[in-house]
Amino acid sequence: MSPRLRASAGERRANDLAALGGRIEAALTAALGIGAEEVRAAALAAMPKRSGRLAASLFAEDEFPDLSVAVGTHLAHGRQLEFGTRRMAAKPWLRPALAQTRMTVIAHIRRALDDTIRRAQAGQS
Repeated sequence: MSPRLRASAGERRANDLAALGGRIEAALTAALGIGAEEVRAAALAAMPKRSGRLAASLFAEDEFPDLSVAVGTHLAHGRQLEFGTRRMAAKPWLRPALAQTRMTVIAHIRRALDDTIRRAQAGQS
């Protein structure tokens, strides 16, 4: 028989870790949603405004279950402005908005993780 090493944190610890994972996921989802809205607001401020159709089409939505969010538009005009066409120079509005808010979004995520772990260490929900 070959030597084996078995380690177990016990059922209680496993349950605690599972609960912490759920709290972290909820905190990350909330932080990403806040961050997405900040990117959306910056994009609204940066986008060229003519008819208002592009601004009205801008969305920020959660993409479950992979803890991600999407900010953008489904209008072809938005893509054409962002990247340009053969006949029109690019007038980026979404990528600059992301660059402008990137550190704020990261700070939201970091704060959500720190707060959740701190509460778990203190035995709070």
